[in-house]
Amino acid sequence: MASTLLLSTFSHMLQVLGMESCLWDKLFSTDRAGASSVVSEARMLEGIFKFCDANSLRNVNEGGFRMDVKNASEMKMWDTYII
Repeated sequence: MASTLLLSTFSHMLQVLGMESCLWDKLFSTDRAGASSVVSEARMLEGIFKFCDANSLRNVNEGGFRMDVKNASEMKMWDTYII
């Protein structure tokens, strides 16, 4: 279900930006991923953690990376880091 929602979101973003639609296998492939042309990798990572938090998924890590999206000081440091 999450993959369907994610694909739907990116499809909408691509449509709004007037870009060619992208299939799931191309959206997150390692060679010129379609998603990276719409959003930065840093914001994509942040989005994963926000999605998990909104859906009460806990103890999530991505490649050993963790993020507490409800911690204001942590999110401020993240925003400073990715700029």
